[in-house]
Amino acid sequence: MALTRTNAHTKSLIEILNSSFDREKGVLVFQPVTTNPISGNVERETTIQGNGNLTLTYDGSNQLTTIEKTIEGVTYTKTLTWDSGVLVAVSAWEEV
Repeated sequence: MALTRTNAHTKSLIEILNSSFDREKGVLVFQPVTTNPISGNVERETTIQGNGNLTLTYDGSNQLTTIEKTIEGVTYTKTLTWDSGVLVAVSAWEEV
């Protein structure tokens, strides 16, 4: 997605940095952004690209046993292992 510059209001780098300064904490504040490869929208980097979703599976004891996430049509699974009500292992993400 190309960014278009308009001449209606142009700010200098100093003006942009000054407007990003948090006077209470004494730091510059920036929000990293990226381009979503599916929608082409500019989004915060912390968002899941492509509007991913999660599915949580519980066993008969109401313990979480699997987490399944799907991002851009690819599904990944993480398995949680319990022993007498204690979480003892969590697998790495595996592509399904």
